[in-house]
Amino acid sequence: MDPAAEFFVNQQVSRYEQDCQSAIAQVRRAQDMWSVNRATHVTAHPVIRGYAHQLAPAKRRLTVEAEKRMEHLLDEQLKQAAAMTDIEERKAYLGKLRARDWNALRGDFVRLCRKADIEGRRLLASS
Repeated sequence: MDPAAEFFVNQQVSRYEQDCQSAIAQVRRAQDMWSVNRATHVTAHPVIRGYAHQLAPAKRRLTVEAEKRMEHLLDEQLKQAAAMTDIEERKAYLGKLRARDWNALRGDFVRLCRKADIEGRRLLASS
């Protein structure tokens, strides 16, 4: 590869790494699941898209941080639902979560989506 092309590729990898670092900071500050989901979608330049994950370790860290943040938010929601004593209030709250927040888990966070569904059903059945 000629020096100009190598410089360009290195520059794009560096930019992608910075974008991932910025996204990690956004994930840590996110207050809802949709904000986490939006922050995880970092695009790489087409020149490096095929091997950006190998060259930029921040993408893996972004994925791990997003998973942790989503799990934390989900656990908070489930604790709040478990603390509710009124069955109708709990049913309405879980229905709202299922319709709004938990849709953000579909696709990229399949394990957490399944956990949300199972725990939500368990909370409804236990009351």
